[in-house]
Amino acid sequence: MGTHVERLPMRRSSSRAPLAVAGVVVLLAALGGGIAIGRATETAPAPAEPVTPTIQGLAAPEAVASVDSMIEAWNAVDEAAVAAAYADDAMFMTVGSSGQITDSVRGADEIAAWAVQFGPEDPWGIERVTEVVASGEIVTFGTTFRCGGDCPSAAVVMFDDEGRIWRQWVVMR
Repeated sequence: MGTHVERLPMRRSSSRAPLAVAGVVVLLAALGGGIAIGRATETAPAPAEPVTPTIQGLAAPEAVASVDSMIEAWNAVDEAAVAAAYADDAMFMTVGSSGQITDSVRGADEIAAWAVQFGPEDPWGIERVTEVVASGEIVTFGTTFRCGGDCPSAAVVMFDDEGRIWRQWVVMR
């Protein structure tokens, strides 16, 4: 028994093979270049502006002065001084411990009338008991006021461009 190995006839490569390979290479290069060109011409979103955090800390002296003069006006039951502390389109809201809005008043004159409703015989007795702290455009501070005892509260205030109170929320116990 012998081993018979049959020789297969050698195939000759086509004389067009290098041309076909070159064509495929050129086609792939064109395709890759087209993708690169397409990517380059796409409108890329503008890079986002870096966010600069607002330093949080003690409020500017002007904000502290506005807060203190507003408290003085309320305690003096001075309707004109209270109105002067607020912007014409101001909003004042009180929020009870349940989270419900208990009072909501709009407009400087209306806020002033509300602030003096009890008259000088029953002043608010508001005392600021914390520093005035700023977080961006928002200012907050703690107070106590007379309500059959000392009642703690916290106020959140936003000012208009003229330094008058534009929005005020007072959260009470």
